[in-house]
Amino acid sequence: LGAIISAINRQRPVDSIKLSDGSWNITSTNDTRNPVRQALEGGYYNPINYNILVNFNTAYTIIPDLTLKYTFGLSYNINSASQFQNQLAWYNGTVTGPNSSTMSNFIDRENLQQLDLTYSKNIRKHHFDMIVGGQQNIHNYNSTTLSRGNFINNSSNSMQLGDPSSQTNSSSQYKWILEGLFGRLNYDFDRKYMVELNFREDVSSRLNPATNRDFFPSAAAGWRISQENFWGKIKHMLPEFKVRASYGTLGNANVATSTGNNNAMFYSYNSIIGNVYSSGLGYNLASVFDGTIYNGFSLVQNPNNKLRWERTTMADIAIDGTIFSPRLTYTIDYFNKTTNSMLLQYPVSDVNGVTSQVGVGASPQYPANLGSMYNRGLEVSFGYSMQNNSGFSYSMNANYTYITSKITNLGGLNLASTNSLAVGFPLSAYFLYVNDGYLTKDEFVAQKSNDPILKGQKWGDQKIKDLTNDSKITADDRMMIDKSRVPKHLFGFNFDFTYKGFGVAGMLQGAMNYYKYLGASVGYGFNSGYSITNWSIDNSYNPLIDPNSYNTRLPRVSISNTINNTYNSTLFLFNSSYVRLKNFQIYYDLPISASKKMGMKNARIYVSGQNLLTFSKLPKALGIDPEINSATAGYPLVAIYTTGLNISF
Repeated sequence: LGAIISAINRQRPVDSIKLSDGSWNITSTNDTRNPVRQALEGGYYNPINYNILVNFNTAYTIIPDLTLKYTFGLSYNINSASQFQNQLAWYNGTVTGPNSSTMSNFIDRENLQQLDLTYSKNIRKHHFDMIVGGQQNIHNYNSTTLSRGNFINNSSNSMQLGDPSSQTNSSSQYKWILEGLFGRLNYDFDRKYMVELNFREDVSSRLNPATNRDFFPSAAAGWRISQENFWGKIKHMLPEFKVRASYGTLGNANVATSTGNNNAMFYSYNSIIGNVYSSGLGYNLASVFDGTIYNGFSLVQNPNNKLRWERTTMADIAIDGTIFSPRLTYTIDYFNKTTNSMLLQYPVSDVNGVTSQVGVGASPQYPANLGSMYNRGLEVSFGYSMQNNSGFSYSMNANYTYITSKITNLGGLNLASTNSLAVGFPLSAYFLYVNDGYLTKDEFVAQKSNDPILKGQKWGDQKIKDLTNDSKITADDRMMIDKSRVPKHLFGFNFDFTYKGFGVAGMLQGAMNYYKYLGASVGYGFNSGYSITNWSIDNSYNPLIDPNSYNTRLPRVSISNTINNTYNSTLFLFNSSYVRLKNFQIYYDLPISASKKMGMKNARIYVSGQNLLTFSKLPKALGIDPEINSATAGYPLVAIYTTGLNISF
């Protein structure tokens, strides 16, 4: 569906969906051909999904203030999907196909057990809360996919009617277990001085039994200074003022899988043998013995028996309080989070005997505890509420977060070109060529004969900085760019206004200072057989309009992807800052007296909407949602309108 939405977004407005004789037109040269026809006649996808949640708990009071509690939770996610891709004939005699049928199913099961002992005691102005317990989490996943193609026609789409020689099947299975002990002690004196001590000791099946256990302590303290006698002189200005601080360690045993080696996610300490897919050939590699074809297998992961828990230490200091009255509240929180022994994967040489399961030619990945990084920031929130005797009341809350992150160590490895990781840059930075403006006509004429960098270029094309000064553009001319996919600034605003039962409420949210790399979406207008958008035309260098204007957002329009205009450069980094009206509601609450007469506790009639308005730095014409983690015009967040009645008895 995402491919169809993307195709519609780049559809030429001058192309008709159908021809004059009623046949479907071909509006692009890629496999979609015609997105409207694909949506109506391309086939079907019928998913069925069941979510089953079971929760059970029981408690027994051993003595007053001492309670033993057992909790059991079970989650089942059962999914079954059938898909059929129709074969479509076009007016020019070409065919998209062949047709194919795919059936897939998976069962994702997780169960949690917890046994804990709690104790609570008040002794005059002293209050104690304690808990110790154990926890076990077991996760199982199984999936199967079956496929056949070359059906007689699109109507005979039952799986067994497909060509047996085209059938494929695949399956996936994994299991992980997390077990741990935990404890917490809370103490406060006269609701003025507060202390909290925590610990966890966890064991993960994802790591080698010799290294899969770790201990994670933490502590916190708070002081309500406004309860002290010396605060009396300013209590009218600051009725409530509390200082709190915390320091502790958390653990992570999940190996990052962005590089495609999913085996390391669950079995990092095992040697793994699997089949190997060749992207060039389009199928799994195989071997022939005695005239029979067998799937080929290879070592796809070397074990790392020394892999251990990733540890994150977080320090936090904050103040909470009110100003002039309890109506105006505030929180200011500074945090510093440092992660060591990061669980990452990095490429290793093929000579170690491992073949990448991502595809022949790709570098195999090796899981390791590699390097460290920090996240530092400030969180601020303010709230205000008011109610008067006339029936009017309102509440508002604003929040803002600033986050900066940086990798501080990678064990001496250079992972910029393979993983976009480098010391001194955030975790989600970019590794790109550097745009150096556009080639002018004078530069083109003067240097055309003797500058190899300009080979095949024309004025209006982007220039790439030759960082190595070797008179050619190669992969070595890329560099890390200090612009991230993760926002540095986050903010939100909630409000609720009511008057005699009528009310309006809503939420605004936004993010600033983060970037999407759009690349081929705008790099050259006719990418993948699509048309060029009006926005690309209006923002590209055009010598017919102004031959001396080299400050446009995009280079000249081209139909080729072999020129500098499509280098992965800083030119195609777009600021994705946005503000969105996330939800808005108009409602009416029936008076309590009227609700009681009708046998109800309360009742509300409402009309609401979600994702109603968005203001973004991204060009709206490109159809790219700033909130979605995608750089293409896929399926967007939709606006949802709801009306209803809430009744409580």
